Amino acid sequence: MNWKLAYKILLAGFMLFMFSNGVSADNNGKTFEERLMEWEAEGIDVNHTEAIENVREYISQMERRDTFASLHIDREERELGIIVLSFTEEVSPIVVEEIEAIVEDPAQVSFRVVSFTEQELIEKQREIDGVVFGDEFAEKEGISVFHTATDIINNKVEIGISPFNEETVETMETYFGTDMIRVVEGQQAQLLIGEDASNSLEGDAVGEEASLEHQGDKQGLFSRLLNWLRSLFR
Repeated sequence: MNWKLAYKILLAGFMLFMFSNGVSADNNGKTFEERLMEWEAEGIDVNHTEAIENVREYISQMERRDTFASLHIDREERELGIIVLSFTEEVSPIVVEEIEAIVEDPAQVSFRVVSFTEQELIEKQREIDGVVFGDEFAEKEGISVFHTATDIINNKVEIGISPFNEETVETMETYFGTDMIRVVEGQQAQLLIGEDASNSLEGDAVGEEASLEHQGDKQGLFSRLLNWLRSLFR
């Protein structure tokens, strides 16, 4: 797995997320792009590649490494990001101290306890995919599933459905339980035709741009982006 390449792509996705959600300037009037250039000039890796590699190496040698659930970077509270390490049980103070010691500034690390490992979520997603994708499920239940995603931030498998209402959510929970899934409103990916181009270019081909409608807050959007990027490198 080439983590350096993966996190470079993640950075590009992060920049797209920041700009698309109107995050343009800090209190000093500098845009995110300007701050990014400053960090790069100072030799700061905003993806914390070396720190993450060191953490993964440490975890691979832990006696209870089976309790490690997942790793992600949280940029909600800090643009440089906080490395979040998820475990299925509390880790000892010694482990916390040793991991914090190998995560050098400007990287920061935090710990949390979750119910499921990333691998367990992936396996649950595969189980769900095997049931919902195909004509049989849609015809039987009258529910269209537009996407599933392993959401390590919320420690759930996200399922995007339509129609989205109390009854259809209950149907999904009857099939797959409530512990590991999060049902949201799904949207069909659509090709949008630019009206300006059609008005100004008579007889010419009309330009098209792909736009994926989405629901949820910023964290949900970033979570789906993160999971999609990570899936490319499994």
